[in-house]
Amino acid sequence: MADRYRAVLAIVTDVSAPPWGELTRSVLPTAFNESGLDWQEVDYVRSAPGLLVAAPAATAGRLAEGFVQALADALPGLSGPVRLGLGLAVGICHRDAKGWFGDAVTTARRLAKPASTSEDVRLAISTVVQDIVGAFGPDYTEVADAEPPYWVRMASGRRLSPAVLPARVTPAVTDIAEVVHTIAEPVASFAEQLPLMLSSDVAPSDVLAWMYRALGVDSPRLLDDRNGRRLLSRLMRCYKRRGTASGLAELIELRYGVDAEILDPGGTTWSTSFHAPLRQPPASVTVFLDTDKPLDGLDEVIRSALPVGVGFQISCRQHR
Repeated sequence: MADRYRAVLAIVTDVSAPPWGELTRSVLPTAFNESGLDWQEVDYVRSAPGLLVAAPAATAGRLAEGFVQALADALPGLSGPVRLGLGLAVGICHRDAKGWFGDAVTTARRLAKPASTSEDVRLAISTVVQDIVGAFGPDYTEVADAEPPYWVRMASGRRLSPAVLPARVTPAVTDIAEVVHTIAEPVASFAEQLPLMLSSDVAPSDVLAWMYRALGVDSPRLLDDRNGRRLLSRLMRCYKRRGTASGLAELIELRYGVDAEILDPGGTTWSTSFHAPLRQPPASVTVFLDTDKPLDGLDEVIRSALPVGVGFQISCRQHR
């Protein structure tokens, strides 16, 4: 099976005979459904010292947020008390007949440690997952003395007494609530996952294809998934530096694999901020290349990265 981006969840426990069968038949599916995830989309395997769950990379945000509490709430359904330690990472993985392998698997296993005696679930997330969750996610405690650092969150199951159970509602109220939930849930889910879907590291392949088109670049059909994502990540950085000499040089190197040097004769103004005043008339720049071979579409690439009104000429560096 080809390499692919996955959110990898490593699960360990503090009991000598873990109830993995109960966990995969009822507890984990319940926790996934309660947090708006689909258990049918995951692949899980027994892998010492615990369980490995590989899910689509776009689920990492929810796994780091609502899933932890949902899992803690579902644990009382087991036949005996169990405390779980979870490690969550995102990255390229490979699946073969023996299981899942890759950097994300290694990281998730390293982060998974059994919960303390006062908590039901301990979740540790990698730096990549923390970047996905961001400032708007739940509170995590940073373990800064680790190398690399990671973040931890604890959760205990909610065990309500009869005195605090929700009040009884009428069928009409229940019907209205179900309708509202049916309409609002897909919208909320899409809004929640949008920043993740637009990340070049974990975006689905169809979203990547749209991002290539939106940035005006042909889809890199000759590149594998990993190098295609790296290309897109660098391309986005280039677009942030459009209108600068270094941005133009990097764009040419990225597009054609050719080193370029941009020479400004002194008559050109390169602005460092938006709406900068024009201090002198625009002139032209010289683009020196390390090749004398014709590059298809080079004029359009250069023109797209130059300030409006600035001309250019192309020369071969070896002829200087």
